[in-house]
This record gives sequence, structure tokens and C-alpha cells, in this order.
Amino acid sequence: MKERTQVIVQRTAAVVLLVGLGLIVIPQLISDIPEDEPVEVEEAEFTPADSIPAPSEPQAVPELGLDPEEYADLTAPEIDPPATEAVVVGSSSVALAEQTLPDLSDEGTAQAWSVRLGIYGNAENIENLRKKMDALGHHVYERPLQSSDGRPLQVVLAGPFLTLQEAEQALEVAKNEMSISDARIVDYRP
Repeated sequence: MKERTQVIVQRTAAVVLLVGLGLIVIPQLISDIPEDEPVEVEEAEFTPADSIPAPSEPQAVPELGLDPEEYADLTAPEIDPPATEAVVVGSSSVALAEQTLPDLSDEGTAQAWSVRLGIYGNAENIENLRKKMDALGHHVYERPLQSSDGRPLQVVLAGPFLTLQEAEQALEVAKNEMSISDARIVDYRP
């Protein structure tokens, strides 16, 4: 009798195990909807400005040898300053004047930031994200990217933002309201 009880227990355990595996595996096999998740991409390396060699010493330019008495007569005549008039300034002009100019990068362009929302392969997911961010007041744009296996992907970014504070606010919106946990601030590259 004990042998029969052991056989029944073993068979019951096997059935429970098979049913459990079936509940996990069968829905994955039947499901037609692939889930697009952001793909992590290695960032390109860059050289910091400190490691760029300094320019060589400038060469001395030979003096022309003009006598100060010769060019003393060539000074520009004095010009009367223009008359000033009262100008009415609108409140929007005042607000623009109060804003500070953005910092310039080494190339002489304005420094700006974007928020990388993710990397997607499905155009429908990108469009849904774009609509939600537009509704929250943030411009969204895309950059093409090719995966290591040759699939075309899109890097989805919000911005550009002229101040880091604006970019940080958009990052908070992406993380808190859109539940995009891997969003991060990156340099804007036109």
C-alpha cells in the first residue's frame, strides 16, 4: 500500500509541475504582440577639452615702422552722439531682455541639452510617446540609429533646452509622469 501511495504522490507532483510550466510557457508561445523595450547602446567616447593640446605659440609680426607723427593726423573726426528718444517697451520685450544668453561651447555654438527618452524600433510606440510628451508641453524629435544586428532604430529625445534647469524639469516629467526610468540628460547635437 505504501508503494501505491508513493506512486500517486510522484505522479501528482509531476502533473503539478507540468501544469505550472504549461501556464508559463504556453502564453508566451501563443502571444502575437512583441514587446518593444528600449535597447541600451554604448555611448561614444569623447575627448575632454583638457586633453586637447594647446595651440602653438603665435609668431611675432614685424612692425611696419611708421612714425607716430605720420599717422597722428589720420585720427577719426569726432561725431556728435545721436539724440535719444523715449521708447515704449512691451512686457514681452522686458522678459526677453531679462533672460540670460546661453553659454557658448568650444565651437562657438550655444550650449543646449536634450532628454534621451529611449531607443525604439516600433513607430507606433514612438508616436504614442510623442503625443504624450506634446500634451505635457515638450517637443520630441528622433535620431536614426542602427542596431548591432542591422535593425533600424530611433533614438527619441525631448528638447532642445537652453538651460540645464529646463532639461532637468523635462527629465522629471519623463520619469514621474511617463514612467521612463532610464531617461537621462544628454548634450544637444544639431
